[in-house]
Amino acid sequence: MRYRNRTVFGLAFAMALTGIFDAASAQESSEISILRDALAKMRAQYEGEIARLEERINSLEARQTVAPQDTASLGPSTVSAAQSTAPAEILGGRPTRGNAFNPSIGVVFNGRFSAFKQDPESFSLPGFPLGGETGPGAEGLALDETEFGFSANADDLFFASVTAALDAGEQGVEVDLEEAYIQTLSLPYGATLKAGRFFPALGYLNENHDHTDDFVDRPLPYQAFLADQYNDEGVQLSVILPTELYIQTGGGVFRGADFPAGGSPNGGVGAYSAFLRLGGDIGFSNNWRAGVSYLHSDAEGRVSGEEGAPIEELLSFDGNSDLLIADFKYQWSPEGNVRQRYVTLQGEYFRRYDDGLFNDIPVSAVDDGFYLQGVYKFAPKYRTGYRFALLDPDGGLPAALAGTALDAMGRKTRSHSVMFDWSNSEYSALRTQFTHEKRGLLTDNRFYIQYILSIGAHGAHNF
Repeated sequence: MRYRNRTVFGLAFAMALTGIFDAASAQESSEISILRDALAKMRAQYEGEIARLEERINSLEARQTVAPQDTASLGPSTVSAAQSTAPAEILGGRPTRGNAFNPSIGVVFNGRFSAFKQDPESFSLPGFPLGGETGPGAEGLALDETEFGFSANADDLFFASVTAALDAGEQGVEVDLEEAYIQTLSLPYGATLKAGRFFPALGYLNENHDHTDDFVDRPLPYQAFLADQYNDEGVQLSVILPTELYIQTGGGVFRGADFPAGGSPNGGVGAYSAFLRLGGDIGFSNNWRAGVSYLHSDAEGRVSGEEGAPIEELLSFDGNSDLLIADFKYQWSPEGNVRQRYVTLQGEYFRRYDDGLFNDIPVSAVDDGFYLQGVYKFAPKYRTGYRFALLDPDGGLPAALAGTALDAMGRKTRSHSVMFDWSNSEYSALRTQFTHEKRGLLTDNRFYIQYILSIGAHGAHNF
């Protein structure tokens, strides 16, 4: 009897354990099913995106393949050697294999119609001496710069690029060498060394060619502090740290020939920079980037003012300038699909410390400025955007400099811009823009219609 009771008890206990294991197994099966469904959904999304990218890469590789007649003239041994040394890395979204003898060649066409309330010849930003040809450009129908770009890998260690711009000005066609640099491909620890003439890593927009901007003109702080864009000769080192969070840091040494430097002082070592950038993703639909930059520049006899103006109307500066820039960009796009729809918020804050002699008069000034913009892509080919910018010059000015470009008469400069553009593809865009600007006592309204068209190689744009 006792044995039978034990048997019954044992069977009951075994059945209970079986029920518990079955329940646990069913719960695990349910979790596994949910995870498999999620994985299948993610795989379907990314396989579609990967297929699109592979198609794009194949298209670009087809353009960069060595032409049959070229390979025939080289001979079998030469072609084999070339193919064996062709690097397999990808730089800036562009395949680098197969173009050892055929550099990537691209041309960017840029033209516009402009209508201004104020005469562009008398353009000024009160409180800020301007460098170069800063200003809104010519009124009416005009051809902006036409860019020619050539780039290729020299071998498995070096990449080289040249960009020249043709500008049809009043004095005829002028050629401006924008960039001519070499860049390493395979330094250890994620390091990249760049040398030559180029746009240094400074803020957000400075590295980018202006035809990639969201608006026709550069924001006010770029016009006031960098004469639209700082472009100099030098060496720059950058490192991407091996962390989960995107971290890039680096700096450079430059000749000091471009505004806000000038005169290539200190034996041709007149400026240096440093920068730090952070970035990352928030889920599948959000990403961000933030950074800080610093540029120290010395100037010897840097002259600012209207070209051809009498010497007494010009400002000559000898001293040093320290510029700090904080930048950020945030982008939202459904499931990361920027081809359909996105919203971007972008801004930069500038603060400059000038210490030196303006026309032999000691000046120590602190100037500020910022811009903030938003762009909404509401359909695959259509975008609209708004930008606000402000300049706040230093109020403390020696009486001897009253009435010069440094005299803002206690007033700030403000600008509001609204744009709308249509892009049939990544190679073409038509844009309209209206800008309302308050500069000191003057109010200016500007209207633009712009076209941008590129043919040939087309490098990936920065985030």
